Amino acid sequence: MPAGRLPFAEVVVSLNQKRGFFMKWVLFLLTIVLIVLHQDIWNWNRVDPRLFGFLPVGIWYHALYCVAAAVLLAMFVAFAWPKHLEDAEPAPGVQQDSTGGH
Repeated sequence: MPAGRLPFAEVVVSLNQKRGFFMKWVLFLLTIVLIVLHQDIWNWNRVDPRLFGFLPVGIWYHALYCVAAAVLLAMFVAFAWPKHLEDAEPAPGVQQDSTGGH
């Protein structure tokens, strides 16, 4: 292997770390945008246009806002979830309860 070149596996890990760092900033900025969009001062004194003839603009705006928040949370789980929590093994001698109750 020529000097100065990383093995393929190390290159992949390096790219994944950079992607993870980039995605955390993207998620941070999307969160700020969503917080700003939640303050919908442009709809405070409006009722029209009505969706389906009866839903005021503020209601359907917040319904869409909730969908956007759910998508953002799914992105957080997909890109920012701590991987070390998934790989954790129980301590030796500790029995896991498989019944799922208390």
